[in-house]
Amino acid sequence: MSAAPFDRPASENLARAFAALARYDRGSDRGALWPLDAAVAAATGDPALRAELEAGLVRCLRSPASAVAKEYACEKLAMIGGPASVEALAALLAEPDLSHAASGALRAIPGAEAARALRRGLKTLAGLPLVGVITALGGRRDAASGEALTGLLSHADVRVVSAAVWALGAIGTPSAGRALRQLLPGAPAALLPELTEACLVCAGHLSEVRESRAARTLLDALLTAGPPPHARAAALRLLASLPS
Repeated sequence: MSAAPFDRPASENLARAFAALARYDRGSDRGALWPLDAAVAAATGDPALRAELEAGLVRCLRSPASAVAKEYACEKLAMIGGPASVEALAALLAEPDLSHAASGALRAIPGAEAARALRRGLKTLAGLPLVGVITALGGRRDAASGEALTGLLSHADVRVVSAAVWALGAIGTPSAGRALRQLLPGAPAALLPELTEACLVCAGHLSEVRESRAARTLLDALLTAGPPPHARAAALRLLASLPS
Protein backbone atom coordinates (compact mmCIF):
# COMPACT_ATOMS: atom_id res chain seq x y z
CA MET A 1 0.00 0.00 0.00
CA SER A 2 1.42 3.38 -1.02
CA ALA A 3 1.83 6.11 1.57
CA ALA A 4 -0.47 9.10 1.62
CA PRO A 5 1.03 11.99 -0.34
CA PHE A 6 0.47 14.39 2.58
CA ASP A 7 0.84 13.83 6.30
CA ARG A 8 -1.95 14.62 8.70
CA PRO A 9 -1.09 17.74 10.73
CA ALA A 10 -0.82 17.34 14.49
CA SER A 11 -4.14 17.83 16.28
CA GLU A 12 -2.91 20.89 18.17
CA ASN A 13 -1.78 22.53 14.91
CA LEU A 14 -5.14 21.82 13.35
CA ALA A 15 -6.96 23.29 16.35
CA ARG A 16 -4.85 26.45 16.13
CA ALA A 17 -5.58 26.73 12.42
CA PHE A 18 -9.33 26.50 12.99
CA ALA A 19 -9.03 29.15 15.70
CA ALA A 20 -7.14 31.35 13.23
CA LEU A 21 -9.85 30.76 10.62
CA ALA A 22 -12.48 32.03 13.07
CA ARG A 23 -10.57 35.34 13.24
CA TYR A 24 -9.41 35.41 9.64
CA ASP A 25 -10.10 38.48 7.50
CA ARG A 26 -8.44 40.66 4.88
CA GLY A 27 -4.85 41.33 5.89
CA SER A 28 -4.63 38.30 8.19
CA ASP A 29 -1.62 35.98 8.08
CA ARG A 30 -2.42 33.38 5.42
CA GLY A 31 0.26 31.14 6.84
CA ALA A 32 -1.88 30.51 9.91
CA LEU A 33 -4.18 28.43 7.70
CA TRP A 34 -1.48 26.24 6.19
CA PRO A 35 -2.22 23.32 8.55
CA LEU A 36 -5.78 23.33 7.17
CA ASP A 37 -4.46 23.34 3.62
CA ALA A 38 -2.24 20.36 4.44
CA ALA A 39 -5.06 18.55 6.22
CA VAL A 40 -7.42 18.95 3.28
CA ALA A 41 -4.74 17.56 0.98
CA ALA A 42 -4.26 14.58 3.31
CA ALA A 43 -7.99 13.97 3.81
CA THR A 44 -8.52 12.26 0.46
CA GLY A 45 -7.08 9.08 1.94
CA ASP A 46 -8.34 9.55 5.50
CA PRO A 47 -12.16 9.42 5.93
CA ALA A 48 -11.99 10.29 9.64
CA LEU A 49 -9.90 13.39 8.95
CA ARG A 50 -12.20 14.34 6.12
CA ALA A 51 -15.25 14.21 8.41
CA GLU A 52 -13.44 16.23 11.09
CA LEU A 53 -12.44 18.91 8.62
CA GLU A 54 -15.87 19.07 7.05
CA ALA A 55 -17.48 19.58 10.46
CA GLY A 56 -15.03 22.36 11.32
CA LEU A 57 -15.51 24.13 8.01
CA VAL A 58 -19.29 23.93 8.32
CA ARG A 59 -19.03 25.46 11.79
CA CYS A 60 -17.14 28.33 10.21
CA LEU A 61 -19.93 28.87 7.68
CA ARG A 62 -22.51 29.00 10.45
CA SER A 63 -20.45 31.32 12.66
CA PRO A 64 -20.03 35.12 12.69
CA ALA A 65 -16.70 34.68 10.85
CA SER A 66 -15.80 37.14 8.10
CA ALA A 67 -16.83 36.67 4.48
CA VAL A 68 -13.16 36.06 3.67
CA ALA A 69 -13.00 33.18 6.16
CA LYS A 70 -16.25 31.72 4.88
CA GLU A 71 -15.05 31.97 1.29
CA TYR A 72 -11.97 29.98 2.30
CA ALA A 73 -14.23 27.38 3.96
CA CYS A 74 -16.32 27.11 0.79
CA GLU A 75 -13.21 26.54 -1.32
CA LYS A 76 -12.08 23.72 0.95
CA LEU A 77 -15.54 22.16 1.09
CA ALA A 78 -15.50 22.08 -2.72
CA MET A 79 -12.57 19.68 -2.31
CA ILE A 80 -13.74 17.50 0.58
CA GLY A 81 -17.37 18.34 1.27
CA GLY A 82 -20.26 15.90 1.23
CA PRO A 83 -23.94 15.82 2.20
CA ALA A 84 -23.17 17.24 5.64
CA SER A 85 -22.01 20.50 4.02
CA VAL A 86 -25.00 21.12 1.79
CA GLU A 87 -27.38 22.89 4.18
CA ALA A 88 -24.77 25.39 5.38
CA LEU A 89 -23.63 26.13 1.83
CA ALA A 90 -27.19 26.53 0.55
CA ALA A 91 -27.82 29.11 3.27
CA LEU A 92 -25.13 31.31 1.69
CA LEU A 93 -26.46 31.27 -1.86
CA ALA A 94 -28.42 34.49 -1.41
CA GLU A 95 -25.51 36.39 0.16
CA PRO A 96 -23.86 38.56 -2.50
CA ASP A 97 -20.36 38.24 -1.04
CA LEU A 98 -20.54 34.46 -0.77
CA SER A 99 -23.00 33.20 -3.36
CA HIS A 100 -20.28 32.52 -5.94
CA ALA A 101 -18.14 30.52 -3.51
CA ALA A 102 -21.15 28.62 -2.16
CA SER A 103 -22.52 27.69 -5.58
CA GLY A 104 -19.02 26.64 -6.66
CA ALA A 105 -18.76 24.31 -3.69
CA LEU A 106 -22.21 22.85 -4.34
CA ARG A 107 -21.26 22.32 -7.96
CA ALA A 108 -18.28 20.21 -6.88
CA ILE A 109 -19.91 18.20 -4.09
CA PRO A 110 -21.22 14.88 -5.43
CA GLY A 111 -24.65 13.53 -4.61
CA ALA A 112 -28.31 14.36 -4.96
CA GLU A 113 -28.46 16.67 -1.94
CA ALA A 114 -26.18 19.29 -3.52
CA ALA A 115 -28.07 19.17 -6.81
CA ARG A 116 -31.40 19.61 -5.05
CA ALA A 117 -30.09 22.60 -3.11
CA LEU A 118 -29.00 24.28 -6.33
CA ARG A 119 -32.34 23.54 -7.99
CA ARG A 120 -34.17 25.16 -5.10
CA GLY A 121 -32.10 28.26 -5.73
CA LEU A 122 -33.60 28.56 -9.22
CA LYS A 123 -36.91 29.46 -7.58
CA THR A 124 -35.69 31.82 -4.88
CA LEU A 125 -32.67 33.74 -6.20
CA ALA A 126 -32.18 36.65 -8.57
CA GLY A 127 -29.32 38.49 -10.23
CA LEU A 128 -25.79 37.17 -9.96
CA PRO A 129 -26.62 34.59 -7.26
CA LEU A 130 -29.14 33.06 -9.67
CA VAL A 131 -26.57 33.14 -12.47
CA GLY A 132 -24.13 31.31 -10.19
CA VAL A 133 -26.65 28.58 -9.39
CA ILE A 134 -27.50 28.14 -13.07
CA THR A 135 -23.81 27.87 -13.93
CA ALA A 136 -23.27 25.31 -11.19
CA LEU A 137 -26.15 23.16 -12.45
CA GLY A 138 -24.75 23.33 -15.97
CA GLY A 139 -21.34 22.34 -14.63
CA ARG A 140 -22.94 19.33 -12.95
CA ARG A 141 -24.81 18.53 -16.20
CA ASP A 142 -27.90 18.19 -14.04
CA ALA A 143 -30.57 16.88 -16.39
CA ALA A 144 -33.26 17.18 -13.70
CA SER A 145 -32.99 20.97 -13.85
CA GLY A 146 -33.60 21.12 -17.60
CA GLU A 147 -37.26 22.08 -17.42
CA ALA A 148 -36.66 24.85 -14.88
CA LEU A 149 -33.74 26.18 -16.94
CA THR A 150 -35.88 26.18 -20.07
CA GLY A 151 -38.39 28.36 -18.22
CA LEU A 152 -35.63 30.88 -17.57
CA LEU A 153 -35.01 31.43 -21.28
CA SER A 154 -37.70 34.12 -21.21
CA HIS A 155 -36.31 35.80 -18.09
CA ALA A 156 -36.04 39.60 -18.09
CA ASP A 157 -32.39 39.54 -16.99
CA VAL A 158 -30.16 38.86 -19.99
CA ARG A 159 -27.46 37.49 -17.69
CA VAL A 160 -29.87 34.83 -16.50
CA VAL A 161 -30.90 33.94 -20.04
CA SER A 162 -27.27 33.68 -21.16
CA ALA A 163 -26.41 31.44 -18.22
CA ALA A 164 -29.45 29.23 -18.87
CA VAL A 165 -28.47 28.88 -22.53
CA TRP A 166 -24.95 27.81 -21.54
CA ALA A 167 -26.26 25.38 -18.93
CA LEU A 168 -28.69 23.70 -21.32
CA GLY A 169 -25.88 23.25 -23.83
CA ALA A 170 -23.70 21.68 -21.16
CA ILE A 171 -26.50 19.38 -19.97
CA GLY A 172 -26.86 18.13 -23.52
CA THR A 173 -30.07 16.10 -23.34
CA PRO A 174 -32.62 15.86 -26.18
CA SER A 175 -35.01 18.13 -24.26
CA ALA A 176 -32.21 20.67 -23.71
CA GLY A 177 -31.45 20.58 -27.42
CA ARG A 178 -35.13 21.12 -28.21
CA ALA A 179 -35.23 24.19 -25.94
CA LEU A 180 -32.17 25.67 -27.65
CA ARG A 181 -33.55 24.90 -31.09
CA GLN A 182 -36.82 26.64 -30.31
CA LEU A 183 -34.94 29.71 -29.10
CA LEU A 184 -32.92 30.09 -32.30
CA PRO A 185 -35.42 31.79 -34.66
CA GLY A 186 -36.28 34.73 -32.42
CA ALA A 187 -33.08 35.06 -30.41
CA PRO A 188 -31.74 38.62 -30.01
CA ALA A 189 -28.47 39.32 -31.79
CA ALA A 190 -26.62 39.85 -28.51
CA LEU A 191 -27.44 36.30 -27.42
CA LEU A 192 -26.51 34.56 -30.67
CA PRO A 193 -22.81 33.92 -29.89
CA GLU A 194 -23.66 32.12 -26.62
CA LEU A 195 -26.61 30.33 -28.20
CA THR A 196 -24.56 29.17 -31.17
CA GLU A 197 -21.84 27.78 -28.91
CA ALA A 198 -24.43 26.11 -26.67
CA CYS A 199 -26.04 24.42 -29.67
CA LEU A 200 -22.69 23.04 -30.80
CA VAL A 201 -21.82 21.80 -27.31
CA CYS A 202 -25.25 20.24 -26.88
CA ALA A 203 -25.07 18.52 -30.27
CA GLY A 204 -21.65 17.14 -29.35
CA HIS A 205 -23.02 15.66 -26.13
CA LEU A 206 -26.00 14.21 -27.99
CA SER A 207 -23.65 12.60 -30.49
CA GLU A 208 -21.60 11.06 -27.68
CA VAL A 209 -24.66 9.29 -26.26
CA ARG A 210 -25.86 8.22 -29.71
CA GLU A 211 -28.82 10.61 -29.81
CA SER A 212 -28.06 11.16 -33.48
CA ARG A 213 -31.53 12.26 -34.54
CA ALA A 214 -31.70 14.94 -31.84
CA ALA A 215 -28.19 16.11 -32.68
CA ARG A 216 -28.96 16.31 -36.38
CA THR A 217 -32.19 18.25 -35.82
CA LEU A 218 -30.40 20.77 -33.63
CA LEU A 219 -27.52 21.22 -36.05
CA ASP A 220 -29.89 21.65 -39.01
CA ALA A 221 -31.72 24.38 -37.10
CA LEU A 222 -28.44 26.08 -36.27
CA LEU A 223 -27.34 26.05 -39.91
CA THR A 224 -30.72 27.46 -40.95
CA ALA A 225 -30.19 30.34 -38.53
CA GLY A 226 -27.07 31.40 -40.45
CA PRO A 227 -24.24 31.08 -37.92
CA PRO A 228 -20.83 32.71 -38.49
CA PRO A 229 -18.38 30.78 -40.69
CA HIS A 230 -16.42 29.10 -37.89
CA ALA A 231 -19.64 27.84 -36.26
CA ARG A 232 -21.04 26.72 -39.60
CA ALA A 233 -17.86 24.71 -40.23
CA ALA A 234 -18.07 23.13 -36.78
CA ALA A 235 -21.73 22.23 -37.30
CA LEU A 236 -20.99 20.64 -40.68
CA ARG A 237 -18.15 18.60 -39.15
CA LEU A 238 -20.46 17.35 -36.44
CA LEU A 239 -23.13 16.48 -38.98
CA ALA A 240 -20.64 14.55 -41.05
CA SER A 241 -19.65 12.51 -38.00
CA LEU A 242 -23.21 11.39 -37.25
CA PRO A 243 -24.45 8.01 -38.49
CA SER A 244 -26.57 8.34 -41.60
